[in-house]
Amino acid sequence: MTSSKVSALALLLASTLLACSDDDPKVDGRDVGAEVADTQDAADVGDADGDVAQDAPSDTPDTPDVADVPDVAQDAAPPPCPEPPAGPAPPGGRWVLSMFHFNVQYVAGGLENFAEIALNAPAAAPQTDLTEAEVEDAIITESFAPLLDILERNPELALTLELQGYMVDLIRERHPALLVRLRDLAQAGQVELASVHWSDQFFLAWGRRDMDESWARTQASFQAADLPLSRAVFTQEGQFGEGFAQWLHARRPDSVMVMARNLQGFYQQGLADQPLWNVSGQDVVLPRALSNDKIEKTFVFFDDGELLATGDLNPYVGRSFVRMEGYVRNFERKLQCLHQNGYRVGRIADYVDAAKAQGVEPAPMPPFLDGTWQPRSTTGPLRWLGGAGDAWPHHERDNLVITTCARARHQVLALDTAVPELGDAATEADREALDTAWRELLWGQVSDARGVNPWWGEVMYGLEHCGRAGDVAREALESIRVRRGAAALIIDTHARTVMDATAPPAADAWFDAEPPLALAITSNAGRAAETTWSARDETPGPATVYRARVHWPPAPGAQADFDECLADDDTDGPWDCDLRRIEPVVIQVPREAGAIIYQPALAESPVRYDESDFDLQPAAFEDGIWSVAANGWVGVSGGYLIKRTTTMHLGVGWRPGEPVVEFRDETLQPRFADTWEFFYTADLDAALLLARQNLRPTVVVAPR
Repeated sequence: MTSSKVSALALLLASTLLACSDDDPKVDGRDVGAEVADTQDAADVGDADGDVAQDAPSDTPDTPDVADVPDVAQDAAPPPCPEPPAGPAPPGGRWVLSMFHFNVQYVAGGLENFAEIALNAPAAAPQTDLTEAEVEDAIITESFAPLLDILERNPELALTLELQGYMVDLIRERHPALLVRLRDLAQAGQVELASVHWSDQFFLAWGRRDMDESWARTQASFQAADLPLSRAVFTQEGQFGEGFAQWLHARRPDSVMVMARNLQGFYQQGLADQPLWNVSGQDVVLPRALSNDKIEKTFVFFDDGELLATGDLNPYVGRSFVRMEGYVRNFERKLQCLHQNGYRVGRIADYVDAAKAQGVEPAPMPPFLDGTWQPRSTTGPLRWLGGAGDAWPHHERDNLVITTCARARHQVLALDTAVPELGDAATEADREALDTAWRELLWGQVSDARGVNPWWGEVMYGLEHCGRAGDVAREALESIRVRRGAAALIIDTHARTVMDATAPPAADAWFDAEPPLALAITSNAGRAAETTWSARDETPGPATVYRARVHWPPAPGAQADFDECLADDDTDGPWDCDLRRIEPVVIQVPREAGAIIYQPALAESPVRYDESDFDLQPAAFEDGIWSVAANGWVGVSGGYLIKRTTTMHLGVGWRPGEPVVEFRDETLQPRFADTWEFFYTADLDAALLLARQNLRPTVVVAPR
């Protein structure tokens, strides 16, 4: 991706308006061969990521090259298929699999004002400025429906379509005829519908309760639509982790996880594939080509599902995001040729069953960290947790969005505890508020509000939905407090208890303290940053809890420059006044050499790895390896550091060969301030308790 993405989008928009049509049969802009590059879900038009090259040594040379199938015009006779592979098929068969990842929140909130704010091209508004519903419907009708057309014409084929529960709701509510077709194909075994989250959340940043709620809503969405859920599991942005596998094993032990090969290849670059893997007790498939004496597989498509039928154009191009029949027919012909040549174009879960029928035993997956499907281009999960995008970095506010969601989440969890505790005394308004608060929170947690390249509208989508979630929950909690006649409520969301109190509990007393470890500001972006330390004890001891606050004031002169620009008569709007380059703010703390100590997202306990446990890609040494630390807990020199996620919930990074842990924000704009808060202690039990408060807090409800 390049820094000229905005210009590229504008040029692309202009070219598509002039050149694209629904029935262009001449071009085949996709390589749908055996090794399709994983791509990111973003405003990523026309850029080649290249991550896929890391896996080349492990891929077998005799997989079907479906890209060699000639293009076919819509009304022309189909060209001949390539020669079938020589030799007999292995006993488990030759399998061709797919993963079409769909996301109706691809442009979260829609494209209204996109032309003016993101492209600085108001004249393009008639072509780009679509409402949220219009973008959602276009994804369903222009990119999802064409795949159903292919399957209906070819009953011998099957595809895997991944979509969130919310997309199923929209199909049921707004596209009933399409739902009937989808249901018929699913019942015939031609469609494998993979889903595990209701909104396309960046769920690695949160806890198990959030995923439980999201999964429950997903099940309800599929039940309301009378659609079967597949055992196959893939997720937004290819999120994957051993804690997620643990959670899934407890909820869906028969499921089959699909792990992006780029993620595993980043941590184990020499890994040779095999039919099945095991992570935390779960079966896992890697989308890499495999041929052995038992079974053969390849993926014909592993990408954003929105891209195939529209000629690689994604929903950010507005009204130019339309079905192009030539692309649909070319892909269909390639599938037909594969079937004709003896390949089974089938479902992932069926492939797993076929492998096990041949005696294949899943092998333990070598170590990796929580991550996404493009660990090089997005620096692991950093792009959603402080990493700046390439298109609109001045629009981004990662820490503001995610801490707004974290604070709202605490209120929603408190309401989620209080309403069941009320039992029959809970009112219909209480239950409706809880339902609304969860729905708004899950929307607000969407990945696209913070990465890969969110524009202003998507940033606001996250802020507004999480803001509403918090407001709804707080109002309902206050109503419950008043009805109970309590001066305050103390709600322990971990123990699931509600206690009436005669007064709010006293705040902890903190005393100035000397730093217990070196916390170094390695990049201050020209700000007069200040770090202060305090402790809970006047006379700190070995098990004392310390608190560090890092305050980043605005960069000198940034607000004045901005105000002066706004006052200029030639200024079109505030987006023309982002005058300064955003420099990252970074802190580093020492760690034990080589040690990587953290708790994977959704995991029940911490893990400890050494850098020698990995066979890292070269990019890891350039950019570091990054994870989420959803509960804020990370091992550092002499103890444990816990980020307070309601004030700072950025990614955590380890630089191989350097004994430091790093936190950075590349989205803090010069005219804004921020304050990060950490806890530090050498006591493991105290550290884990503090970390638990990030995920399962104790919330006090009292009059403001």
